[in-house]
Amino acid sequence: SFVYAAPNLIFDEEPVGWPGWSPYRTMNLGLDLQGGSHLLLEVQTGPVIKELLEAAVSDARRELRRERVNYSRLAVDGNSVVVELTDAGQVTLAQELLRKVNTDLVLSQTGLVLRLAMNDTVLLARRQSIIEQSIEVVRRRVDETGVAEPTIQQQGVDRIVVELPGVGDPD
Repeated sequence: SFVYAAPNLIFDEEPVGWPGWSPYRTMNLGLDLQGGSHLLLEVQTGPVIKELLEAAVSDARRELRRERVNYSRLAVDGNSVVVELTDAGQVTLAQELLRKVNTDLVLSQTGLVLRLAMNDTVLLARRQSIIEQSIEVVRRRVDETGVAEPTIQQQGVDRIVVELPGVGDPD
């Protein structure tokens, strides 16, 4: 085992002129043996969800105005879009228009108030999609630096662990 590990102790790069019968490739040492950087990144999914809901408000406003549906309030409220209508005769038309705005949002009604809400399943799927996209962005940026065998993976619900063996400066 010492013969196979010797190139790691002697050389920083693959050796030139080393006998062909002997092992010459160095092993990539992990973070525990080589040292490096360990980063824990938090993905902020809230702003992306809010942006999605604000886009739904914009689309709903456009559709309601195009069909001349009167409303007194149209806004984001938590994880939903709230529309307060002024005319009870336009509720059915408003429901049809709002169903077209975003198929992932669930429509509910209380009197003249219509609510497009994001259910828990859709919310979790969106958050997971955001985290996966963030992991890919981090992976591309790390790959550009040329780090050998980085570890980039999700930890928990909203965090990404990045381990960079041999990188002393995490910046």
